[in-house]
Amino acid sequence: MIKSSRLRNSWCVLLLSVAAVVAAQTASPADKHFLREAIEINNARIELARVAQRNTVTHDVMNSGAPMITDHSKPNEEEKRLADILGVIPPPDGSAADKAPAAKLKPLAGAGFDRAQITDVVNGHRQALTLYRNEMKTAIDLKVEQVATEGEPIIAEHLRLAEEVARSHYIDVTK
Repeated sequence: MIKSSRLRNSWCVLLLSVAAVVAAQTASPADKHFLREAIEINNARIELARVAQRNTVTHDVMNSGAPMITDHSKPNEEEKRLADILGVIPPPDGSAADKAPAAKLKPLAGAGFDRAQITDVVNGHRQALTLYRNEMKTAIDLKVEQVATEGEPIIAEHLRLAEEVARSHYIDVTK
């Protein structure tokens, strides 16, 4: 009984290993690039939301921080998990690219910070939305396509809310 259980466990490990190798081979270089970019974007949005919670002077900017952190953390974990399965080395949390948007804004305070932060949030979500929509159309790997498809409505809603905040602060964020 114990031998058959060990043998079964060995087979399961082997099958999972083979599945991971096969999965890594089915994802295109573009799919892998998408995962790296998506993780980097989510990390940057999370970091910027944290800075916004500390540096803002307005309630709507402060109140948007926590949902941004929550909403970007869940897909980010799924993207990291999938990246691991596909053999993609994701950018480390806290990489220079993750911190770049927040680093530009950290020295700012008050209304100047809010203006720059709102503009960055709108532009960052536009960039992310383009990335996710393109991946939805071109993904080779079905799981990568699913990640893009599930992330797109979250990003679209964040963009809508960010544009609404921009309008309420009379910030022109037209393309």
